[in-house]
Amino acid sequence: MARSIRPQTISETMKNKAKFKEFFSSVKIGDGALATYLHSQGESLRQSFEALNLTAPEKIQGVHEAYLDVGAELIETNSFCANRHKLKEFGLENQTREILK
Repeated sequence: MARSIRPQTISETMKNKAKFKEFFSSVKIGDGALATYLHSQGESLRQSFEALNLTAPEKIQGVHEAYLDVGAELIETNSFCANRHKLKEFGLENQTREILK
């Protein structure tokens, strides 16, 4: 069963300052190298991993779920190279906003 992963907004976080303070009062475990993980699963290095947000969102969600399953408490978005300059290398510069949604 897929989890619903929804980032929390700053206003939602700030509504509960006690939880916010508690959460950040200790060391947290984050996810790992997303592109490295995807490559180990057969994805080519000669592509935009950020484009997978549009073409294979289930793969990205699966990676996030795998990290959560082994104890990650923080998940970063798949957006490391999601900027017009870098996406232009793949002809995707006009899809930057869609990739970042």
